[in-house]
Amino acid sequence: MTVKVKIPYGSSKVSLDIPEENFAEILKPGFIPGVENPQKLIEESIKNPLNSKPLEEIVSAGDTGVMVVDDKTRSSPSYLMVPILANYLNELGVSDKDITILIATGTHSPMRDEEGIMKLLGEEVVNRFNIVSHDCDNAEFEFVGTTSRGTPVKVNKIFTSADVKILTGDVNLHYYAGYGGGRKSLLPGISARETISANHAMMTDCYAITGNLGDNPLSDDMIEAAKLVGPDFTLNVVLNTKKEIVASFAGDMETVLLEGVKIVDKMAKIPTKEAVDILVISSGGFPKDINLYQALKAVDQGLAAVKEGETIIFLAECKEGVGNNVFLDWTLKYRTYNEAMKAINDGFCLGGHKAFYLQKALSKAQIYVKSSMDPKELEETFMLKPVDDVQSLLQKLLNENPEAKISIFPYGNDSLATLKKREVVTKLVH
Repeated sequence: MTVKVKIPYGSSKVSLDIPEENFAEILKPGFIPGVENPQKLIEESIKNPLNSKPLEEIVSAGDTGVMVVDDKTRSSPSYLMVPILANYLNELGVSDKDITILIATGTHSPMRDEEGIMKLLGEEVVNRFNIVSHDCDNAEFEFVGTTSRGTPVKVNKIFTSADVKILTGDVNLHYYAGYGGGRKSLLPGISARETISANHAMMTDCYAITGNLGDNPLSDDMIEAAKLVGPDFTLNVVLNTKKEIVASFAGDMETVLLEGVKIVDKMAKIPTKEAVDILVISSGGFPKDINLYQALKAVDQGLAAVKEGETIIFLAECKEGVGNNVFLDWTLKYRTYNEAMKAINDGFCLGGHKAFYLQKALSKAQIYVKSSMDPKELEETFMLKPVDDVQSLLQKLLNENPEAKISIFPYGNDSLATLKKREVVTKLVH
């Protein structure tokens, strides 16, 4: 008897047959069904803001407004949220011509492709509003102050100069900010590279880990930076693994985030029965595996579920390749976990942190990868073992170890395996 599983890979799925005696479990996020009428849910959350004045007390006729939206690497339904918010602003006397949609790219490449922007935001948004993609190197910035941790806060002036400043997005797991959502739309979303790098240097702190918020210095610094700017209103949704909206919160930035986190934890944190010999990981399909830079998050979040020295099979299409040149450069330069950790401690460079997380995973397990990337690049540059036929690989591994236990981690970017207290190394391994 076999257990049949289908695992997300790009916009499709990979099917596997696993012998029943070898199958351990599917580490699948808890599922909350999407609401029947997401538009109504969003409207109700806007009408009933948390710890905030309602929009009618914030907005005046003739104001200028800016809405920050996530870029193509996120699943936020901006095409739905933006028109609903804009209609409220219209009712309060703000015209479409005075509303700017600012795409929060952080350090990602600015979105210039008209087709891509149309796919991200929808025809209505593209036709109604002025749309600008943030550029962390070339935008016009306003310096608004320095946080208590020394981060110089420089934010896109389109946002700081608007009368009404609104953040939108979704709350989800993030592997050093703890969670995405809320303050993250501003930092890193629409901040200068200098600001982002100073903040993200805190990722080596032992509390800057996935699913941790309250004592996370990196997140606390983000919140402090956002408060220096003072967003007027935040709208965040929570999505299930089908990208359906399960909750919507609006109002105060921090309160919205905390309420979203409660829902995320119910779905995303997965206690595992045992660490296994073979762990099959997927980021969750497109856009989670749009590139290697984004997809690797899943490997880090599944590490607790695989035994030391055993095997990970990673499914990540990566149709846009590596996704970050700094990540590529650091991977070529720092070939061991110790080297990558030392480099981060000596001088943090955004993008280099992914080389550290890759080396951390490679120090624990051998990693096979099914991907559309060049097999030679995967093997020689990233020290990953390319594989085309996952079923054949699985059979080979079982021939070598007939008693091997196999678990599936199919939505890795949205899940956190919690076998035991997560260890985060902040010093060199000796």
